[in-house]
Amino acid sequence: MHLNLFCTTAAFFLISSVAVSSAEVTFYPPDLPPVVTVNNKTVRNGQILRLDKSKTMVNGECTVEGGNPKVLSITLQCAFDGVAGKVTINSYIAEFEITYNSTIHTIACVCSAYHVTGLYTLTTSFVFNSGSNAVIWNVLLLTSLVLGRTVLS
Repeated sequence: MHLNLFCTTAAFFLISSVAVSSAEVTFYPPDLPPVVTVNNKTVRNGQILRLDKSKTMVNGECTVEGGNPKVLSITLQCAFDGVAGKVTINSYIAEFEITYNSTIHTIACVCSAYHVTGLYTLTTSFVFNSGSNAVIWNVLLLTSLVLGRTVLS
């Protein structure tokens, strides 16, 4: 089996200390979950996407808008057939590329972010499925591996 994850930043920023007098600075996390786009289409949380077996790569983007300051990093975690990969990029926008081979039928991913307040816990999860040799339990199991949760007890 073969799965590669790559992230590149479309924007980079640096937070530095600034002396502020007689002004109040309020820090707050974003209100909305990460926005994931694949092939220029917005992906809904929990959405199952068709994995095109005639191709070997999927491109997309994960962004988080809002908050003060913006999120410090975005993490994309993906799992397939029991193997997990994780990439973190220090930005509020991350482009991702997932390469795969013909033996992979399901890839489950989750996009999350870190805010300096530590209060941002929203995620967007999505699944690529080839539609062959994959059942819903595999999708649930892979999603639980990515999210770190137990689906079946």
